[in-house]
Amino acid sequence: MSYFITLQYLRAIAAGLVAVFHICLFLPDRSFYLGNYGVDIFFVISGFVMYLSGHKLAPQEFMVHRISRIVPLYWTATFAFIAMAGITSVSMEEVFKTLFFIAYADPETKPLVSPILTVGWTLNMEMFFYVLFAIGLALFRRWLVSGLVAIFIILIVVGRLVPDLGPVAEFYTKGILLEFAAGLVIAKGMADGWLKPGPIAGVLLCILSLVALALLQDVGWRMIRWGIPACLIVVGMLALEPVLTRIRLPVLETLGDASYALYLSHLMVIGPAILVLELVLAPDHWLMIVAVFVVCQAAAVGIYRFYERPVNLWLKSLRQRRVASG
Repeated sequence: MSYFITLQYLRAIAAGLVAVFHICLFLPDRSFYLGNYGVDIFFVISGFVMYLSGHKLAPQEFMVHRISRIVPLYWTATFAFIAMAGITSVSMEEVFKTLFFIAYADPETKPLVSPILTVGWTLNMEMFFYVLFAIGLALFRRWLVSGLVAIFIILIVVGRLVPDLGPVAEFYTKGILLEFAAGLVIAKGMADGWLKPGPIAGVLLCILSLVALALLQDVGWRMIRWGIPACLIVVGMLALEPVLTRIRLPVLETLGDASYALYLSHLMVIGPAILVLELVLAPDHWLMIVAVFVVCQAAAVGIYRFYERPVNLWLKSLRQRRVASG
């Protein structure tokens, strides 16, 4: 799969939005509800990347790649969160379901269906997508995108029409699944050549995404409220790839590399960062948000460079040696 610098930038932006959303929750009289939008960008990107990187792989090879990419840091972050939070009421069942991406209902958390590390609800959704993608590779590779889109639509329709499914079944039938489908369609369109917007169209699409983001905030359905703007900005940024490849932004590229680390670690960094920064900044000062954000990003870059990246390279070398040995 080709490397897209624009997707790195978008990953950095998406993770940053989520981090600022949570930072504001820790501070008095602050809110940044728009930060949720970062999740929708991630889901559209995921659909796009999974098609380009995975549609020619064997199902088991695809799953090995995805598991080795997301599991090590997620498991580490989960155990670190348990240790830092001093959680003693967590059951072995909750730990097992969290580690193996099995959604379960917990009335003490928000969202209701959430693993121990609450941001992991998106990874539960991602893993569900990966499993469906692998099934698609095994059963209907030739019609992979259309088949998966049909499955997502069926799931969502079932979720809308069948009453009292329960929180877990409702979780797996959320409309947000369409964002994975949208990413798949975008990737298929670009690969087949019928979706090829130029740089000018890319600028217009990015502007349109911001307009849509402003106009659709009162719409109840998330796929419309944030999913449509996310699709527009992903297509728009991809259209700008030829331009932005020549105008590299190393800091944003690095933050894109560290976006997964930021996503998983920031909840554990925010509290201690605020405690230290309160020595020099008032909690309600806008600079507190900036300072905590910088600390979260610095921690994420450190985690990426000294843990996530070395582990990923080691696991990649293991896979390559296994293939070479037959």
